[in-house]
Amino acid sequence: MTETIRTSTAKPGPHAHAPSAGGISANGLKGGQFGLLAVVVLGISTIAPAYTLTSALGPTVNEAGLQLPVIFLIGFIPMILVSLAYRELNADSPDSGTTFTWVTKAFGPWIGWMGGWGLLAANMMFAGVGDTGNGLNNAENHENIFTALASPIMGPFAILMSLAVLSSSAASLQSTFMSPSRSLLAMAHYGALPEPFSRISRKFATPGFATVAAGVMSAGFYAVMHVVSENVLNDTILALGLMICFYYGLTAMACTWYFRHSLFNSMRHFVFRLVCPVLGGVGLFVVFVQTAMDSLAPEFGSGSEIFGVGLVFILGVGILALGAVVMLVMARTHPGFFRGETLRQDTPALVVPE
Repeated sequence: MTETIRTSTAKPGPHAHAPSAGGISANGLKGGQFGLLAVVVLGISTIAPAYTLTSALGPTVNEAGLQLPVIFLIGFIPMILVSLAYRELNADSPDSGTTFTWVTKAFGPWIGWMGGWGLLAANMMFAGVGDTGNGLNNAENHENIFTALASPIMGPFAILMSLAVLSSSAASLQSTFMSPSRSLLAMAHYGALPEPFSRISRKFATPGFATVAAGVMSAGFYAVMHVVSENVLNDTILALGLMICFYYGLTAMACTWYFRHSLFNSMRHFVFRLVCPVLGGVGLFVVFVQTAMDSLAPEFGSGSEIFGVGLVFILGVGILALGAVVMLVMARTHPGFFRGETLRQDTPALVVPE
């Protein structure tokens, strides 16, 4: 994100930045840093197609088998519908807080805070279908599909595949940290988190404290996972899916409620602000509930469990429950946001200048 500013008539919270001339409050991010090409590169690097496929394709084939293409298509439908909701919200309120800000404006601070928590948690976690030889369903190939297939298919040029996966994972690691750090920045900017998360590096004009905090929390998560999980990759992917369904679905429903007064103004609004978001959001919530119920069983995922409860359930639902506890603590220590003093439905959007 670039510099984030807002003009607001809402009463500032104890941790809000002091307004400058004209009632504009700037959070200190350096402006004019990203053009169209930079945004496209960041988007692709965040998705990290090479790294994502080589790490996730094997476990997916293990579960879906020959139905893999159908699973990809079914998963694509609600996601494209939700992306249309994101487009509508971002066009109206371009905001570094994204889900946190939009859901707060639509449903209030409590649900908005949980939406922001879900986003943060999700961002800080991270051939044929035969079961022999080079098949994708060969258990020996699951952890790194492309490396297993590179030599038989590419011969002496197999090193290029390894370089592609390595650069993809490195780019994803760097760009992915931008999302949680700026979400933490936005939440602190509105007084929903402690003030240090809104601090900006004087040298780089980036949210330095939030970036370091996100890195420490991610490292801590993986350290714990390596101890309690029999298959870190598989359990993390499944738990991540739960949290993505939660905050994406919440954002989609927030889109419809946020634009509720203009849903029937035109056919475009009806389709892109009502039909698409509701279908996408409901679809993701159905997946969330079903997966949560299935993941209660210890045999779900890698088979790891804690006190008889599946590890995937503890990670996915447990982290969201932890967010509710943290939210109650923040409500006592930072009540201004939860009283609607710093971010309301009529609060002007955080503007991201080009």
